[in-house]
Amino acid sequence: MNNQEIFERYIQICIKSLAENTRVSSILRRHGLTEPFLFETFSLGHSGGSLIELIQGNGDLNARCEKLGLLSKGKETLAGFVTIPILDEHKTVVNIAGYNAYPQSKSKIRCLNHEGIFNQAFLQNAEELILTERPLDALLLIQNDIPNTTFLFGDDQKYIHFIKEHSIRKIIFTFEGRARLHYELTKNGISTRRITLDAKKLSGSQAKEYLEELFTAKNEDVPGSDTIQEIEGGFLFHFPHLSYRVIGNFIDYSLAIKANIKAFTENEVFVDSIDLYKNRDRQNYIYNLMDRFGMRDQIQLEQDLHQIIGVIEKHKEKKENQKKRVKPQLTEYQKEIGLQFLKNPRLMDEIDNDYTKLGYVRERKNKILLYLIMTSRLMDNPLHSILISRSGAGKSLLVEITEELCPPEDLQSMSDISSQALYYFGEDDLKNYAEHRIMPSNDNKPACSFS
Repeated sequence: MNNQEIFERYIQICIKSLAENTRVSSILRRHGLTEPFLFETFSLGHSGGSLIELIQGNGDLNARCEKLGLLSKGKETLAGFVTIPILDEHKTVVNIAGYNAYPQSKSKIRCLNHEGIFNQAFLQNAEELILTERPLDALLLIQNDIPNTTFLFGDDQKYIHFIKEHSIRKIIFTFEGRARLHYELTKNGISTRRITLDAKKLSGSQAKEYLEELFTAKNEDVPGSDTIQEIEGGFLFHFPHLSYRVIGNFIDYSLAIKANIKAFTENEVFVDSIDLYKNRDRQNYIYNLMDRFGMRDQIQLEQDLHQIIGVIEKHKEKKENQKKRVKPQLTEYQKEIGLQFLKNPRLMDEIDNDYTKLGYVRERKNKILLYLIMTSRLMDNPLHSILISRSGAGKSLLVEITEELCPPEDLQSMSDISSQALYYFGEDDLKNYAEHRIMPSNDNKPACSFS
């Protein structure tokens, strides 16, 4: 019998024990756990403390159970606890958590080890996670149609790694504490906030209505809200001492972070425009905050601004990564269709007809020429064109239809760019791209550039 078989056998024993223990089942029902699917999905059970008797006389099995943590100093580790198996992404048992459902118990949660994350198979595809302190709260949230929930146990680092690995952007804490975890998440640009769960309402008959109202409420209306929230044009930061509304252009790459910052409390407001990368700007802003709000903790205010900078940098990095091309993987059928198109002896006619169907009639030479220039992006020495004509002649329409015939991951469309703007692109950021720019021509006629 291997380790997995031992775990699975123990879980089955606990499931049977829970089914036979009417007292524990009654306590769980009083707590609000009533749906059978919850017990079946998560293989909930109850350790009756009979493991020692079951393996009595089997020294090897006893030693294996000691090594796995099922036994400790000759006693069953989870005896008297409701058992909750912890599975990894492959549905393999890596741990078992125990929850003491008795109201007077002091030790509420006990685990065999620190491995695993509860409900991991579902969470890895979620955009938002809800973190609870008690297993009971997590199970009640799942029962009430909020499946993106887990309870915390063990080291914070596994949760930080999991959240970053799966690009989860929003976290809701349903309890106070875990300040280090909260700080590390917000430092990495992850939106976090806190809410307070009412245990009676959570286990009551109106739980779904209560939760819907709680989770859809605006952050400002949530008691004890502590959040970094992305808003239009920037971010809203709620820190314990001050709140900040930070607005700016945090999408395009630049060597500065120019922002309009409004620091506020319930009674005071201070607004200024600064470059967050300039130490002099930051220090002046901090001194103004200390004067306006009567604060003396300069270090804390510096940490606020550094945390704001960190969030903005992560946001800009994310936007830059989104700009990077992701080449689609073609199926064999799609490749065959493409090859047939390229081998067509009337290929130029096909291209001309496509322009016509998309709304640009006549000017066959211009259409073919611009299409070939767009295709030359794949060559070592790509071509470039400038379209010059009177206003309303159709040059923009010609370029726009050519864009539609270009793979979207190979296209950069820009307008009104300065002569210095291209210096901010990386060395290979425009490599093999088709580029469309609107620009002034030397003879003051409207012009359109395509390369």
